Parts: sequence; C-alpha cells; structure tokens
Amino acid sequence: MLNIVVGFKTFAQECNLYEVAKIDSAHDYFLITIQKENKNFLIISPKKKFKNKKAIETNKSYYFKLTEHEWLNEMPENLIDIPHSIEIAIQDTVIWNNGMDYKLYETKNLKGLNYVKRRDCCPAVN
Repeated sequence: MLNIVVGFKTFAQECNLYEVAKIDSAHDYFLITIQKENKNFLIISPKKKFKNKKAIETNKSYYFKLTEHEWLNEMPENLIDIPHSIEIAIQDTVIWNNGMDYKLYETKNLKGLNYVKRRDCCPAVN
C-alpha cells in the first residue's frame, strides 16, 4: 500500500526517520506533528497511562512506520474529492479537513507518547 502526500511518498510497510515538530492533544488523543523533507504528517495516538520511560520529545528524530489512520479509511473514497469542506473533529477541535496538505496517520511505534522499539522498525535516534 502506497500513500502519496503532496508529492512525498509514505511507505506503510517501511520504517522512516521523522522529526517530531509539535505535540498537542485533543480530548483522549495526542496529536503529534512529525516532519520529513519539509512535509508534515499528523499521528493520532490515544492517550493511555504508561510509565513515561521513553516519551518522545519535540525537535528529536525517531523511526516510525506509518499507516493511514482508520478514520480516513472509514470515509468513502469519493467523499474526500467533493469540493465542500469535510472535517474530522475530536469533540469541538477540528484536527483535519480535506483542504489540508497532509493526512492522518497511526503507528505501532507509539503507545500514548511513549516510543516503542519494534523489530520491524529501527530504534530512536537523538
């Protein structure tokens, strides 16, 4: 599966190094903006209570294997191409609309804000 975002390819089955640009939250989710080659990607990670052993930090780089978030997959494909505004909101906070130049992603490399090393993805780099 290959997702194309503003001319930049994100390989769902490959691990890539990204820099954490911003960490925000909305209700029960962390919103983590990551960057690669000046392109933004937004990871949605459910807030979970874990010991903060390896919490990610802004301005540091980590390897993530991204997959398109299930919320986007639940929308009919042709709905995104409709000219009116389509939004995804958590409570009253809009986190994505079809005019934005990025998509929503999830990763198994995060549990809340904790970085999870996986055999199929490289370890964190500081």
